[in-house]
Amino acid sequence: VRRVPLSHTAVLIEHHAATLLFDTGLGRDIDAQFRADMPWWAAPLFAYQKVVPARDQLDAAGIRVDRILLSHAHWDHASGLVDFPEVPVWAPYEEIAFSRIATPPAAFPSQFRHGVRWRPYSFDPRPFMGFDESLDELALQLAALGEALGEAEAGQRLSARFREGMRRLAERYRRDKPLKVFYQVWDRPLYTIGGRQVISDALRVCGAENLFGDLPQPAPQVSVEAVLARDPAVIVAGSHAQLELWRQWPALAATRRGQLYRIEDKNLERPSFAMLAATEKLCRSLAGAR
Repeated sequence: VRRVPLSHTAVLIEHHAATLLFDTGLGRDIDAQFRADMPWWAAPLFAYQKVVPARDQLDAAGIRVDRILLSHAHWDHASGLVDFPEVPVWAPYEEIAFSRIATPPAAFPSQFRHGVRWRPYSFDPRPFMGFDESLDELALQLAALGEALGEAEAGQRLSARFREGMRRLAERYRRDKPLKVFYQVWDRPLYTIGGRQVISDALRVCGAENLFGDLPQPAPQVSVEAVLARDPAVIVAGSHAQLELWRQWPALAATRRGQLYRIEDKNLERPSFAMLAATEKLCRSLAGAR
């Protein structure tokens, strides 16, 4: 076993329009959070040292934060949210949804219990540094990452494994007629994924098609009426509570056939090599649908 030191970082950004805090790092209540929420078997793997919380440092310097920009909801990045109850927290739709179903050791429920003032956002659907958001581009990025780390051969092997794994899944779960799937990101308001989102590629691998694949936005807001009009065969969401909405419409194909599925693996929404296993879980969930 090798110990790997990590930094629990919060970054202050003083912009002419606002003062931002990027992530919060460990907060004032980290000891209590860790004792209450961290599973006993995981505690030895995530030891941490005492730090001066970001809120204490900011208060000492007389700095007021206008908003928090959260990269993701893991406890080491968001433990300190409870120290800023009055500050709006900007986060991707996927991370806000994740916070509602998050379980330790990835995230602590106690870091959200104060009632976070969420402000969802999404990025424009355009390439970043030449990289589109797709499974093919993800494979290229795995290879590029290996090269950047001085492990070009390992990166190429990982990229090849990813491509071959996705090819085999596509071959195994191919359908003559793709399954229409509504992928629900958020319920109030109702958000889904657009055609350029990498999850659309994962659905195609599984023999399905994104119900709103014709929309260019990565996370478009849609209406219940629009979903009903397109009549998906399957609806997937991050929690059973989000799926309850659709039981009001028994004539909807997904409801009528009992094909309202909870998808728990958040790696499907975080492009990395782990998306291969997450896509396989998605494919298995959809395999019996019609």
